[in-house]
Amino acid sequence: MSRTLRIAFTLAFCLLLVSGVGCTRNRTRTRVSGTVLSNSQPVKAGRVTFTPVNGGRAYSDTLTGGRFSVRSRSNLPGGDYSVTIQYASTAGGRGYDRTHTERVSLSGFGKDVFTFHVK
Repeated sequence: MSRTLRIAFTLAFCLLLVSGVGCTRNRTRTRVSGTVLSNSQPVKAGRVTFTPVNGGRAYSDTLTGGRFSVRSRSNLPGGDYSVTIQYASTAGGRGYDRTHTERVSLSGFGKDVFTFHVK
């Protein structure tokens, strides 16, 4: 094989590699945290779940002392989510007997912080 032909094949291969880089899905991610308040007081215990509105994997965290921080291996994709907060109506209550649902939009860039008010 001539030297010119090898150089041409090498250049063509490099162009294919470079052009394929832009074809990957651009999925931005964000860290999500915040507080849950009832009558301006932190909810003692519960569970916060973020479920993508268009379907997909749900992400959740335990609510402790009114605070949560939803983590996954690579954070949450940006987009619209349904947030379900399950919590006990009394401080000493057994199980989570109350549910609050709300819709939020995650930016997908860096970190989103929310404050939810439940009854």
